[in-house]
Amino acid sequence: VTAPMYWVLSSMDRWILGYIDGAASVGIYSIGYNVAVVSLLLNTAIQSVWLPEATREYERQPESAAAVLGPLAERFIVALALMWLAVTAAGGDAIRLLVSSEFYSASGLVPLIALGAFFYGVLQLANAALIIKKKLHYAIWWWVAGAIICLGLNILLVPKLGRIGSAITQACSFGVVAIGIVISAQRC
Repeated sequence: VTAPMYWVLSSMDRWILGYIDGAASVGIYSIGYNVAVVSLLLNTAIQSVWLPEATREYERQPESAAAVLGPLAERFIVALALMWLAVTAAGGDAIRLLVSSEFYSASGLVPLIALGAFFYGVLQLANAALIIKKKLHYAIWWWVAGAIICLGLNILLVPKLGRIGSAITQACSFGVVAIGIVISAQRC
């Protein structure tokens, strides 16, 4: 369920933007989106080591795993935040370097879309605790809530704010899912 929900959250913005604002707006938005999601490279790198190592630590010493894994997760979150900052700082320059001036307005979208990617990284870190405790079903409800929020915010914000409304929706939707999964993981 979480994979289709990720697809919905990461695609719905362009569907609704295209329906309301047209293909040209989606093209500009997509340029900003593609630059902003470069931060997913770090997310993938962290995930490739985080879950196996967190599982190994939990299986080795379940009673002290939280004390070991908590500070490590904090460092990863700081790394994700620094990646957000780097993408935000360089995103506008990258867009101006790569595309023609008609697409320069995509620069303003990069920080918000990259924030959504940051939240996605955080929720992936928290998912590890749910997987280890065999409680991943808690995450499903947060993904469903995120999809509902994504649909609602897109319908509310895109007609008024266009591409910026889509980017705000992207960040808020992934933020809600991340916060919910982090809370669920901490309770487990």
